[in-house]
Amino acid sequence: MAREPLKIWETGEAIITKEKKIRRFTFRNLIQSFLDIFELDRGIVYTVIGLFQYPGRIIRGYLDTERLTITNPIRYFLFIVGLSTYLTVKFDFWIQQNLAFGNSETANMSVEQQEFNQRYIEVYQSVFVDYLSIWFAVSALFTAFFSYLFFRKSGFTYWEQLIGNLFIFNQMTLMFIPFILISSVLEVDSLYLVYILASYTYAIWAYKDLFTTGWGAAIFKGLLIQTLGTVLFFALFAVVLTVVLLW
Repeated sequence: MAREPLKIWETGEAIITKEKKIRRFTFRNLIQSFLDIFELDRGIVYTVIGLFQYPGRIIRGYLDTERLTITNPIRYFLFIVGLSTYLTVKFDFWIQQNLAFGNSETANMSVEQQEFNQRYIEVYQSVFVDYLSIWFAVSALFTAFFSYLFFRKSGFTYWEQLIGNLFIFNQMTLMFIPFILISSVLEVDSLYLVYILASYTYAIWAYKDLFTTGWGAAIFKGLLIQTLGTVLFFALFAVVLTVVLLW
């Protein structure tokens, strides 16, 4: 059963008022400001928990008239991607994942192959790892395109689809952080596949809740959206990486 259209679709805009008071800095006010971060009815905690419990309600609320209680997805994106980027660089996560198989074959490589391997690592670092936030943003753009394509009848514009998928992408990135830490501490490379399964499962659940579709359609379309978005992303990345390698 399809949900009711968003209220904002009817008028194109809505006036939302909110009283904003500021006080002189005191110890009490500083403590209160700190505790405000953890409010359960608004802000980042409310957004994160809500996106796991009822992603459709949170996303539709933000797209409609609840933008003062739900964290801006771009601000959330910058924070969570910045944190994951820091951790992946600190633990050389992407380098280790990318070369997990190749490292076992290093002893059998010729000198030329080892030199190319070293050159590849340097280019991979400069093209992907150093610009991880940009690549993550590109990935979200591609995913939103396929989401718009497969859920076009939902009434959401591409830009609304982008916002929705940005929320979903942020949660998937949040789920990525424990895998970075566990893989780095235990040095287990196969955990990345577990993360892919877990994040895809979350994306399917989010699409089902957002677009109020059945499980069959959600699984089919959700897998297509994530898979096609990933394929297009890696195709672009492969082209850029090859061009830089051959430069």
